[in-house]
Parts: sequence; structure tokens; C-alpha cells
Amino acid sequence: MKTVPVRYRLPVAYNTEIGRFVTRWAHLEWLLKETAYTLLQIDPKIGRLSVQEPGVSSYLTMLEDIARLKGVPVSINWAKLRSILQDMESFRNKLVHGIWVKDPSTKTPVLQQVKGSYKPEPGKKSVNAKIKPKGIRVSLKELKNAIKGIDRANQIIHEMKDEIEGNSNL
Repeated sequence: MKTVPVRYRLPVAYNTEIGRFVTRWAHLEWLLKETAYTLLQIDPKIGRLSVQEPGVSSYLTMLEDIARLKGVPVSINWAKLRSILQDMESFRNKLVHGIWVKDPSTKTPVLQQVKGSYKPEPGKKSVNAKIKPKGIRVSLKELKNAIKGIDRANQIIHEMKDEIEGNSNL
């Protein structure tokens, strides 16, 4: 494993897009909470005190289970949204917990993955990133695409919340 210097400063465009990503992700988490409070028919103050805040994928499972138990039909594809959110959450965790480094072989900022695991090659055994960190080139285009994905997920969750609020079973 080669050692490369830590990068303390990113290009302004990267800082902007990372800020957008993090802000939109926070909004997504807030929407999921608000949807849970609506399904549970509790005041947001009570919800913030009493409802645990699991990861996004688990939150979605919780919402699906509550809707099913209450007989509230929701027209979204739960499995598809969960899969999309799992991928986004993984990227989010790498983005906010990873370390940016300077790799002399590229001008593209490199994010060092130091948690979780990864497959070095398709079909190979997973590697623990704590033991063998992995450098991931992150292009500006990739950041912008991730933001588009969060925007779409937020839209779907908004629609789901509106559908739940309009349901007579609550």
C-alpha cells in the first residue's frame, strides 16, 4: 500500500457539491422522520424524543412495516427505493467519513476509504478497508450525479408522505 499525503484543501467546486450533497441528505433524513411521525400520528416533538433514528434503509423498512400494519396503502416500490438509498448511504458515509488524499498519478481528488470493506476485483474476496485502505477517485460529475439521485429520492419520499397524509386509514 503506497502512502500519499492528506489533502486538506479541495477545489471550490468540490466543496460546493459536497455541501449540497450533505444538505440534501439531511433533508432526506428529515423527510423520513416526518413521514414516520405522520404514520404514527404523533407530534414531531414527541417523535424526536421517542422514535429511534436508524440508518436510512432501516428507516424505510420501519415505514413500510408501519404502513402495512395500519393498512395504509403506499404505491412506491419499497425494495427499489431501499436499494437506491443503501447505495446513496454508502456513498454518503464514504464522503463524510473518508479522508481526501493527493495521489500524484491524478489531478482528480481521491477519497480514501478507511471503513467497511470492498472487493478489489469482481469475484475476489472482500478486503477490510481499515487494514488496507482504498483510494477512490471522485469526479465532480459523480458528485453532481449523486445529488441528482438524492433529489429524486427526496421527491419520491415527498410523494409518499403526501400519499400517507391523504389516506383515510389514519
